[in-house]
Amino acid sequence: MNLKLPATKPQSGFTLLETVIAIGLLLIVIVSLTTFTFSILDIRTKLTSVSEVQGNMRLGFDVMSQKIRSASGVDIPVSTFTTDPGVLVLTMSDPVKNPTTFRLTTDNGQLQMQEGVSAPVILTSDEVRISQLIFTVGSPAGEQENIRIQMTTDYVYGENSYAAYSETLQTSVSTRN
Repeated sequence: MNLKLPATKPQSGFTLLETVIAIGLLLIVIVSLTTFTFSILDIRTKLTSVSEVQGNMRLGFDVMSQKIRSASGVDIPVSTFTTDPGVLVLTMSDPVKNPTTFRLTTDNGQLQMQEGVSAPVILTSDEVRISQLIFTVGSPAGEQENIRIQMTTDYVYGENSYAAYSETLQTSVSTRN
């Protein structure tokens, strides 16, 4: 008696071990992509804060430098030097712009400029605050007045401490009287 077994079809599909390995590799790829995406977002946030601080500082320094160079002098008794927050009052030859004053809106606030009796103009955005503004006058008598400006600007970041950024810069500018 010769019994023949029916022919078996070769089985198609994946074994349990192959499926577990494929799922494991897929999870590694997903975790890597997620980590990479969050890293890129953190870097973008940090770059935004650095750019905002540097742009506001550049604008503030440019405007103050331009006004100091065009001033006929510095009103030393009315200005506040070597303390934070400083106040700089410039004497201008144009009566409409005389005096031109630079100060903070509040301590640790925004930089503002006021020309004559016109309304103050805010020079920095809401996204930054000036935590230190110091003016120093250093000129021998009878020469051009040299003003040193030191300013620390902080990014207002709210809950995201990764976006925290602060920068301190200083420059010196002379009047052209």
